Amino acid sequence: MGIIESLGRIDWSFPTLSNSGIDSIHWYPATYLAAIPGTLIAFFTDTESVVMDPFCGSGTTGVEAIRLGWKFIGVDNSPVAPLMADAKLSYPEPKLFEITLESVLRRVGSGVLGNGRRDEYPNKEEPSAWYHSETLQVLNRLLTEIITIEDRLLRRFFFPFFQEC
Repeated sequence: MGIIESLGRIDWSFPTLSNSGIDSIHWYPATYLAAIPGTLIAFFTDTESVVMDPFCGSGTTGVEAIRLGWKFIGVDNSPVAPLMADAKLSYPEPKLFEITLESVLRRVGSGVLGNGRRDEYPNKEEPSAWYHSETLQVLNRLLTEIITIEDRLLRRFFFPFFQEC
C-alpha cells in the first residue's frame, strides 16, 4: 500500500480523541489535536529522528515527538509561543511542582506581597484596558512570585502561564 493510500485510510478528524494532560494545560490559538502530529511523526520518520516545527506554537508537535522518542526543534515568531512550548516540554517533577504551586498561591493569597515589590504592571495603560484593577493586582502578585522561584525549570514552567493571562 502506498503512502497516499495509507494516509487516506486515517480518519483525520479523530472523532473519539481530544487533547488532554499536558496538551490541555492552556489555551493557545491555532492548536490541533496531538494525534495529528503523533500520527504523522510515527508515519514519516525513523526512530531517533529530529522533528523540526518552524511554527511550533504551544509545542504540541514537540510533545508528540518527545513522547515517541525523537528529538525536537521548535521555532515560532511569537514571543509567547516558545515560552508555552518550553513549559510543556520541560514539565517539572510533579511533587516539586505541587509544592511550588501551593507556595506561590499561599503567598499571593496571603497578601504578604508589597514589601517593596512591584504591585503594578510597568505599562499600566494597556492591561488597564483589559483587566479590572483588582485582577491586575493579583496578576502582578503572581508575576512577582513567579520571577522569584529559584528553581530555573519551575520558573520556566510557570512563567508562560502568566504570559497567557
